[in-house]
Amino acid sequence: MANHNMKTFIGKSFAAGAVVFLAASIGAYGQYIYNDSTIDTGNSLTLLNGVTLGDEILMGPASPSYSVTAFSFEVYSPDATFSGDVQMDVSLLPNTGTTYNGYPTPNIATPLYNSGFFTLPTPLTFNDSDVGTVNFDLSLSPVTVPQDFTMAVEVTGLAGGDSVGIELFDPATTGSNYGDYWLNNGSWELLNGSSPTAFGAQVDGTATPEPSPLSLSAVSAALLLGLNWLRRRRV
Repeated sequence: MANHNMKTFIGKSFAAGAVVFLAASIGAYGQYIYNDSTIDTGNSLTLLNGVTLGDEILMGPASPSYSVTAFSFEVYSPDATFSGDVQMDVSLLPNTGTTYNGYPTPNIATPLYNSGFFTLPTPLTFNDSDVGTVNFDLSLSPVTVPQDFTMAVEVTGLAGGDSVGIELFDPATTGSNYGDYWLNNGSWELLNGSSPTAFGAQVDGTATPEPSPLSLSAVSAALLLGLNWLRRRRV
C-alpha cells in the first residue's frame, strides 16, 4: 500500500451536487457529533463491485436522536484514473434489520439517507495524493438519525486494475465504534479485520434536546430496551 502520510486535498465538486473532494473541515456545518479522522492506521478496506461495506458508529453526545447537517469519509486509490465508470452509493442505515449472530443488521429497506449512485473520480484526479475525502452537505435538508447507525458504501463499475477502498482510522475522538464491519454480498455478515476497521469518517450536526422528565418516564422502558443491543466492544 502506498504511503498515506502526505494528504493534499483540493476542493472539487462532482456529480450528485452535495458530494465533493475538499480540504476544509465539515465543522463549518455545526459541531462534530462523531469524529474518527485523526489517527490514520495506514490500512483500507477494499471495495468490490456490488458488495456493500458498513461501519456501525455511535454519536458522541448522549441523546435519543440527532440532526445531521454533513458527513464525510476518506477513500483511498492508487489509480490516476479509473478504467471503468466507477459509481458509488452511500447510505446511512438504522440497525433494525434481522439479526446476525444475535446482532441487528443494517436495514437497507428503510434508509435514513441514501445518495443514489454518483460518478466517483480518484483522489489523484484532483490532487497529488492517493487519499481524498467524500463529503455530503445536508445543511439544507438535515437528516434525523439515532445514536447508533451504520454508514454503508457500495461501488459498481470497477474494471481491469481499478482499485478503491475506504481509509481506516482508530480510535475515534468523538463518539465510538465497534472495530468490526458489516459486509453485504446478498446478505449481511459481521466481520473482524486483523486491526480495527473503522471508516475515517466525520459526522456534523446537533443532538436533539432530551425529553422532559414526564415524557421520559412514559418511554423509559422502550429506551432501556433499545440500549440492550449496544453490545460489541467499543473502540
